[in-house]
Amino acid sequence: MIYEQRVYRAAPGRMPKLVARFRDHILAIWEKHGIRQVGFWTTLVGESSEELAYILSWVSPAEREAFYQRLGWRFDDDVAPTNDIRIVQFTPPGSGCSVTFGKGITAAAPGSAVGG
Repeated sequence: MIYEQRVYRAAPGRMPKLVARFRDHILAIWEKHGIRQVGFWTTLVGESSEELAYILSWVSPAEREAFYQRLGWRFDDDVAPTNDIRIVQFTPPGSGCSVTFGKGITAAAPGSAVGG
């Protein structure tokens, strides 16, 4: 079993809409596609970070890769050249551009549209 942590940072004041989107739409899509979520977390005590964190579970890296392939996404690469950097790259169907997920690959805030 492997666990994948994801963190979304909402724009100021938009956290309720982000939580509602997951509750009202995303969870049903995940269930339809067999994606298992372990849990969701937000900050309730202290300064709000406007972050929604969650963890997905996969039986194996192969299961995760197969999921994206069923969607028609081409798996390109998954490398971790150091403990501080991990790059996972997929290409959506019909696209000339890939999507890169990862850790330590940009100085931009998580969920932002700013390149690094």
